[in-house]
Amino acid sequence: MKLFTTILLLLLVYYASASDTLRTVTAVRINESPKIDGILEETVWQKGISTGNFRQSRPDFDKLPTQRTEVKIIYDDRAVYIGATMYDTAPDSVLHQLGRRDDDNLNADDFYFKIDPIHNDQDAYQFGVNAAGVQFDSKFSDFTFDAVWNSAVKITDFGWVAEIEIPYSAIRFPKTSIQDWGIQMTRNIRRIREIDQWALIPLTASNAQMYWGSIQGIEQINSPLRLSFTPYLAATMDRQPIRENDNRITYSNSYSYNAGADIKYGIDDRFTLDMILLPDFGQVQSDKKVKNLSYNEVVFDENRPFFKEGVELFGKDDLFYSRRIGKTPSGFFNIYNDLNQGESVIKNPSQVRLLNAFKISGRTNKGLGLGIFNAVTNNTYAEIEDSSGNVRKVLTEPFTDFNIIVVDQQLKNNSGFYVINTHTNRDKGFSDANVTGAGFRLSNKKNTFLLEGTGALSERSNASDEENIFEVKPGYKYMLKASKNGGFAQYGISRSEVNEEFNASDLGYFIIPGYTQYSGFGSIQQYKKWHFIRESFHDINSYVTTNYTTGDIRQAEFSFNSFFNLLSFNAFFVGGGIAPLKMYDYQESRTDGRKFRSMRYFYHYYGISTDYRKKVAVDIQYTNSGMLNEFTHDPYHDANIAFRFRINNHLFIKTYNAYIVDLASVGFAYADENDKSVLGLRRLETYENSVNISYIFKNDMLLTVTGRHYWSTGNYNRYFDLDEDGELQELNFINNENNFSSNFFNIDVVYEWRFAPGSFLNLVYKNAIETDGQLLETRFNKNLQDVINSPQNNIFSIKVLYFLDYIRLRKRN
Repeated sequence: MKLFTTILLLLLVYYASASDTLRTVTAVRINESPKIDGILEETVWQKGISTGNFRQSRPDFDKLPTQRTEVKIIYDDRAVYIGATMYDTAPDSVLHQLGRRDDDNLNADDFYFKIDPIHNDQDAYQFGVNAAGVQFDSKFSDFTFDAVWNSAVKITDFGWVAEIEIPYSAIRFPKTSIQDWGIQMTRNIRRIREIDQWALIPLTASNAQMYWGSIQGIEQINSPLRLSFTPYLAATMDRQPIRENDNRITYSNSYSYNAGADIKYGIDDRFTLDMILLPDFGQVQSDKKVKNLSYNEVVFDENRPFFKEGVELFGKDDLFYSRRIGKTPSGFFNIYNDLNQGESVIKNPSQVRLLNAFKISGRTNKGLGLGIFNAVTNNTYAEIEDSSGNVRKVLTEPFTDFNIIVVDQQLKNNSGFYVINTHTNRDKGFSDANVTGAGFRLSNKKNTFLLEGTGALSERSNASDEENIFEVKPGYKYMLKASKNGGFAQYGISRSEVNEEFNASDLGYFIIPGYTQYSGFGSIQQYKKWHFIRESFHDINSYVTTNYTTGDIRQAEFSFNSFFNLLSFNAFFVGGGIAPLKMYDYQESRTDGRKFRSMRYFYHYYGISTDYRKKVAVDIQYTNSGMLNEFTHDPYHDANIAFRFRINNHLFIKTYNAYIVDLASVGFAYADENDKSVLGLRRLETYENSVNISYIFKNDMLLTVTGRHYWSTGNYNRYFDLDEDGELQELNFINNENNFSSNFFNIDVVYEWRFAPGSFLNLVYKNAIETDGQLLETRFNKNLQDVINSPQNNIFSIKVLYFLDYIRLRKRN
């Protein structure tokens, strides 16, 4: 606690002024827009004022670049234009691998232009293009940000040229006669791993934007009317397996046709309305499903564009997990347990239907961010047929209204605070939920010391046994953290607490309630060359988590990690950790009040990553762990290897192979006839193999094939009861019925053609196989053969989206 107080006092009294002179560049107004073709020979470009004098950031900080870069910036009433000339003494060596949009890990030179229109050092847009013409864009606060803008590149006999057009409709800027934008420009020379910056940033800076330069000369511009409409048409053929009463597998073919639209409307120059009507998400990438034996929830990536883009304001303190919307119905699995004799399930949708959703978000010139989100899902019914052909419907998920309101105020020195409320309202007497959270961030002038805190209150009304009577269960959580950021050494401490009633999982992420946690960390960043090491990063972490009610230690671990980047641009890393204290788990038994003294453990890992500039690169990692003075010392092994094959600038292949074996996993096995928990010692084996093949015809046309096979098996060999102290008491029987074998097999084939800005034609084929049953086969090849011969779900869909922009339509007219 003394350390926490000391850091807090340092934060409150620390004061320093920045005396560095920041760079400036002048933009020149033009009357005629340039043609975006990668050729800077038009008269309008001759009017531009050149800026250059880039400095090396990597590999030799603050040294002259090996190659010269010159940039000109011009603008008109509609857009700002950037013309960048990347001189190169070996133009035939400029790397230019093709790839899909926003893939910034390609083996290619690139150029980035970054803008902070508010110039408060808290957020920015970045627009980049590589030497093959692949575009990248994002916001610092939202890496899913996608805008409609234009660019062209050309490799010449003196290097390469990038020409970029950023329309004002793609960014937000203050409504003022004279603009004051913070800017940064970077160039990456891939073949020698050199990164050059226009405004040089100290490598240990905690907030790089404080060192950016600014742009002068942009005056009398206005935000255009931002209105775009993206209608879509989709057709889908779905071939699903059906298990008959006699266990025969037949297939049902269904066809569907959908139409809907995305709408974006700029309410003013600061706030945007995004709306989706009758969405169709059938073409999103398949989830990487796994066998889950824990009481924790498996979290999947969000692949639906509407829920990925422009949601940075709503992601406060893990109170918004977008996969809650359109999830698997809560009663999906119960249907099969509640069948009467002679009944069978003829329809049971695995996904709740989203009717519509909208979000309003933006930020004022004073740094006040406002966000409103709403989504509505429909009633979901399963259909059950009896032996006489009568069909009854069972509600598996009610009509639900999801709402979020957030206010986020930015302050000086990268400080700020926010308030957020999420509300879930369900029909048909199902439970409702309300969560309110708040947080703050206070930093000194140089952004080197930081004090931050978050907190939330939850209320969940659960229907009681009596009709129309609800029981409200309030809960809370909070976190306080003080840290020193930036510089050679960084460190910090934190305290967090969640009471037993806190539950934000109706719309937010699930966390295990009922704990208090103390944690600390320290890190060292070394950028100076030492022998064969170019740079290295090291950190140590420790935490102790106690049970909120009993004070028992729930988790306690000390860990370290080190990463070394070599002069050859190969890398290796090592790390490890230990949990030496007696710990008690109150969730693994799946019974309230029954604790389990969980195993003390240690682990260590090692890995290498070779130079991605090579045509073949490999990443390898091995992890080993074991028990500390427990009833077994059998270890855990996790080995994985990933290859990257760059066949040429069009064809790229990635593979991933992993094998995990846990010879002594102890956990919940089943509940006996008296609902008493039985734990088991089991051998777990998992294989995961995947391949991704991308063929880029050209920058707006690509074909990808993704295949993945995941196989997990469990073999129980000992069973245990729990005594009052949470110790294992062995039971004298073996029950092979709990052994399992689970397979998830997916193939996704996607053809994508961007035939106009923001407009796409997508053809998608999906093959999905899932098996989950007794462990009958232990040979990998035989199991894979059995899986391929199992019932399969096949989906083929075609979807056309056409982007209609009001400004472009008016210009054409």
